[in-house]
Amino acid sequence: MKRKLLALLAGLPLLTACVPAEVRAARKAGEEREKTYHDSLSPKEQAMLLRFHGIGIQLVVDAVAGAEMEGVKIYSDNGYSIFSSGSVALRKRSIGDFGSARVPLWVRVIWREKPKAIWGKNGGIDWDGPIIGDFTLPIAERIPDAVLESLHKDPGMLRIKFRLHPNGVYFGWDIERRPGYRPGYSVSAVHDMPGGDFQEAKIFNGKAVRKGWYIDKNGQKIETDY
Repeated sequence: MKRKLLALLAGLPLLTACVPAEVRAARKAGEEREKTYHDSLSPKEQAMLLRFHGIGIQLVVDAVAGAEMEGVKIYSDNGYSIFSSGSVALRKRSIGDFGSARVPLWVRVIWREKPKAIWGKNGGIDWDGPIIGDFTLPIAERIPDAVLESLHKDPGMLRIKFRLHPNGVYFGWDIERRPGYRPGYSVSAVHDMPGGDFQEAKIFNGKAVRKGWYIDKNGQKIETDY
């Protein structure tokens, strides 16, 4: 057993060496860029980001019923793209682990008219075409301390959610947990402590078993079936 362990340890430098030099350089440049950006933030902003340390984050993106946006990009305050899609609609809801280890201080959400896929300056797919939706909104400061305290006491996934609307972007959050989860067993997700501008309905067999809601421009909560 000891010999096997030594053999594995001896192979680690070799595995590292197999990573292309340009990839290692890009990673290092990214880390340095993020550190430089973080150091440029005010103490208040740094403290705001520290609130989310150790919390798992999930990103959920869709659109209001009847709307479809194309060439969608969401940029974090540090300049990185955290979401990109050729098309966003209610029926095309995107749910996935956050591509960044930090909750953004703010985001910029844009979409385009008849976008054309192009290769981005920093790699990956980008979109070209007239921008017809462009909205910037605060994120970290809107999520209450009570939500984060709940996550530290009873771990789960913090979901930050964006629902696109032709005239703006709804932002919301909740906590996803799977009570009684065991490996190999399927357990339905439970979403606690929803807040923000909207909460999606819970759909079962094509029907809303729990109404969703959104906050309209007058501050009224409107129930929805989606």
